[in-house]
Amino acid sequence: MIDEIDIAKCFSSLRKSLPKTNHEVHPQYWGILDLTGQHKPTKKMLWKKWNYLVDDFRVDVGWKMIGLDQSELDFFDNMESYLEYLKLPLNEGELMIRFVAPAFNMSLDPNQEKFRKHWSEQQLIASQERRREGQDPNNERARAGQKTDIIIDLPTGPALEGFICEVSGGLPAGCPKKIWTDKLKLMVGMRDMINRIMKTFPGLLSTDYMKVVVFGCQVIGKLSYLKSKQ
Repeated sequence: MIDEIDIAKCFSSLRKSLPKTNHEVHPQYWGILDLTGQHKPTKKMLWKKWNYLVDDFRVDVGWKMIGLDQSELDFFDNMESYLEYLKLPLNEGELMIRFVAPAFNMSLDPNQEKFRKHWSEQQLIASQERRREGQDPNNERARAGQKTDIIIDLPTGPALEGFICEVSGGLPAGCPKKIWTDKLKLMVGMRDMINRIMKTFPGLLSTDYMKVVVFGCQVIGKLSYLKSKQ
C-alpha cells in the first residue's frame, strides 16, 4: 500500500483487464509490473504515484556509473569510427557477431574471472526449470528454456544467471513489434532468474530477497538499454 494506492489491487485489476486474444504480449499476464512506462495500461492505472514508484525503485537498485579505463575508451571509439563506414543493412546475426559480442566480451570481465558468458541463442536455465514445474515425470518430452542472445552467470556453486541480453534486429533496428516482444522476453527471463535464486536459497528474510537484483540489456540499432528487476 502506498498512501491511497493499493498496488496489489491495481495489479489485480490489470490482470482482469487482459484481452481475450494475444494476452501474452502484456506484462501483467506474466505477473510483471512494468515501470518503464512503455506499457500504457500499467502507467494509466498507477499514474497518481507513477513518479514515486519509479524513483523508489531507482533508489533501491542503487545503480552507479563507473569510469572506463583507457583501453575500453579506445575500443568504443574505434567501434564508433568503424560504424561510420559500415555498409547497411546489417542483419541481427551480423550485428551480434561484429559488435555486440565483442563489446560485452571486452568491457565486462574479459578474462571471465568472476562471470561466465554464453553466446548466441543459449538456453536460460531459470526459464527451463519454471516450464518443467508440475510436469509429469513420465512425460519424457524435454521442455527447453527460452533462447537468449547473451547470458552471464555466476559459476560458483549452482550456476545462477544474473544478466541476459537480447539483440532486437540489426541495422537499421527491428520493427516496433520485434522490439516490444524482445523487451517482454527480457522481463519474463529476469523474473525467472529472480525466482530461481530465491528457490536456490530458501528460508532467507524477505529483506534479503529484496536485495536481489538481476539485469537485462536490449540492443536496438546502435543503442543499448539496460534494465533491472528486483
